[in-house]
Amino acid sequence: MKKEWIKPEIRFITEPDIVLGCLYEVYGQEKQAVLSGKNIRHTMIFPFLRMLANSAGSMKDLQTLHRELWKNYQEMPGKEAFVQKGEELLGKEVNRNVWLYEGTQGEKADASFY
Repeated sequence: MKKEWIKPEIRFITEPDIVLGCLYEVYGQEKQAVLSGKNIRHTMIFPFLRMLANSAGSMKDLQTLHRELWKNYQEMPGKEAFVQKGEELLGKEVNRNVWLYEGTQGEKADASFY
């Protein structure tokens, strides 16, 4: 029997600041791999870069995005500064909608939902 695809009721779009915060932590864990020149596709960094690239329309080159964010990671003294600089890098291309509910397009979820 073939399984049938059922469209989810909620579409998730992760906020870039959350992804950047996670990426900052992952850069700390994967620092040796990055410094040794390991391919980012074989690290935990890659999924977070994909999430950021998906939320930023035209920034498709993950290597370029990684180079810019890694440079920021090395220069920024803390997580908050890294996140802020990363948001500036991504600019206006980032989609800021957190949750899109079927039937209530464009409305954000109530904070009590989380």
